[in-house]
Amino acid sequence: MQKRLYGAFAAAAAFISTPALAADTYTLKDNKGTEVSVMEVTQSDMKEIVSTELDSQKKIPYMSQQDVYRAKVLYNWHIQSFLRDVAMAMGFDKNKSNSMGASIAQIAGRYIVENDMEMDFQAFEFNPYDNKPVNGWSPSAQPAQSKYDDGTGYRVCGIFMSDEGFSSAEWYNGYTNKNIKEKTLPPVYAKLFREQAQWHEKTHCFLVDKESDADYIANIQMMNKYADDPEMLAQVKAFLNFHADMYDYAYNSGYLEQKDESKYAGSAVRASIADFEKIGRKMTEQEIWTMIADKQIPAQERYIQTYSETFNDAMTRHKSFLSASEIKHVKPKVKVNFGI
Repeated sequence: MQKRLYGAFAAAAAFISTPALAADTYTLKDNKGTEVSVMEVTQSDMKEIVSTELDSQKKIPYMSQQDVYRAKVLYNWHIQSFLRDVAMAMGFDKNKSNSMGASIAQIAGRYIVENDMEMDFQAFEFNPYDNKPVNGWSPSAQPAQSKYDDGTGYRVCGIFMSDEGFSSAEWYNGYTNKNIKEKTLPPVYAKLFREQAQWHEKTHCFLVDKESDADYIANIQMMNKYADDPEMLAQVKAFLNFHADMYDYAYNSGYLEQKDESKYAGSAVRASIADFEKIGRKMTEQEIWTMIADKQIPAQERYIQTYSETFNDAMTRHKSFLSASEIKHVKPKVKVNFGI
């Protein structure tokens, strides 16, 4: 089930008197009875939501630590309450709506730490003044499980997605911190970068914690989507092979977090391609989500083996790609006069 909300929120007039917003809500299901209610907002959505609050995030003279804390808490509360009201207007009950708003506020809002006096948006926070596909915790997902008063459980997930329209070079920079020439990669890769990220975040909604495991399921969903289109499927597989090499390079360069789930992300991509080819048929989306409950995600030992077999060649390919594609900024020579 998928709904989309546009414009002035006529149905939500009792709740909202805010800028226009487009938000997606839908339900993800597997064949084991698991249902996750999802709200997905984009960076542009979030910029509209916080537009009325940005002045409160500027540091002013004589601002105390308590003032900083309060400003950030109120900023996050604004996001949470706004999206709670949106969810209720979309037909979700109060409990799910509260959980959805809180989930997205957690990844799209300010990060609050003890003894913090910093009001500028940090690299690990979504910065509404920036325009890039990987911006703080965007793209990301925050799942939540809770219970109604009668003990019945429910699951929700907030997804904070990158906007459409970014180039493949911008996406590449977000994953590697390297600048490449525009149009170096096939035009379709811009679309595929976002699609892969979106499937990845949906996978996290099923409580898949490891990034490598989320990639494995996401990539199978992505290939399955194009299973009836051989030409497009070939492009998706080429993209995923490039993605795997990119992951290996980004981890080895130190840009990705230095832990196993990042180290073996490229191996998970390669495993997903091999396993999808073995399946040999188009599946339903629910069948693939059911692979999670059925524990059909590869064990780490397989990722380790794949890594040892493919890493050197992947690095060779990607270094060759960068040597032809990277934009290198050369610092101008400056004549320094040490005399007076």
